[in-house]
Amino acid sequence: MGTLVMMVGISPLLALVAVVTVPVSVAVSAAVGRRARPHFTRQGRATGELGAHVRRCYTGHALVRAFGRQAESAAVFHRRNQEAVRGRFASPVS
Repeated sequence: MGTLVMMVGISPLLALVAVVTVPVSVAVSAAVGRRARPHFTRQGRATGELGAHVRRCYTGHALVRAFGRQAESAAVFHRRNQEAVRGRFASPVS
C-alpha cells in the first residue's frame, strides 16, 4: 500500500498505468503458462526417455555391437529424438 501511495504522490498517471498493466500482464502470463504446461511436460518426458536410451546404449555399447543391434538402437534413438523435437516445437493451439 505504501508503494502505491508513493507512486500516486509522485506521478498519478504513471501509477495508473502500473496499476492497470501489472494485473493484465499477470493474467496473460498465467493463461500462456496454462496452455504451455502440457507441451513442456511432453517435451520433458520425451527428452528423459531419449537420455535414458542414450545412457543404456553407451553403457551397453559392447553388447549392442556383439549382438548386432546397432540399427535397432539407432532406429529407437531416431524415433525418440523425433518425439522430443515434436514436443519442443508443437503448436500451442493443438
